[in-house]
Amino acid sequence: MAKAIGSGSSFTTPTGHNVCVDRATVAVGQRLVPVTCFGDTFEQNQGGLKYGSVSFEGTPQYGAGTTAPGLPNISGSGGTFGFVPAPECTITGTMIVSDASISSDVNGAVRAAFSGPTSGAITETWDEGA
Repeated sequence: MAKAIGSGSSFTTPTGHNVCVDRATVAVGQRLVPVTCFGDTFEQNQGGLKYGSVSFEGTPQYGAGTTAPGLPNISGSGGTFGFVPAPECTITGTMIVSDASISSDVNGAVRAAFSGPTSGAITETWDEGA
């Protein structure tokens, strides 16, 4: 059985965010609707709407036509992201970049980070036979 390792990964950022991505996370969850009544022994819930969040970070790119990391390019409508955690395995959707930051330390590393919620469905293609 093959293992999914980071060296085979890639991440396509929403338009306007230019960074050499070296860390990405896509997370999903489901809201819980409480249906507990007086007299119940334990809390009871049922599943509600699903939600997602995406974050990516890396090193800003220099020496190309459009190199700014895109801190002011936060859009209310969001943009498409694509995450390939392993060859032939993709996760895509729309994310709204709601938080963006850039940082540096004394050793010279400059980092840009972006995160936000998803909007709509997250799709997944996982070809384990590839």
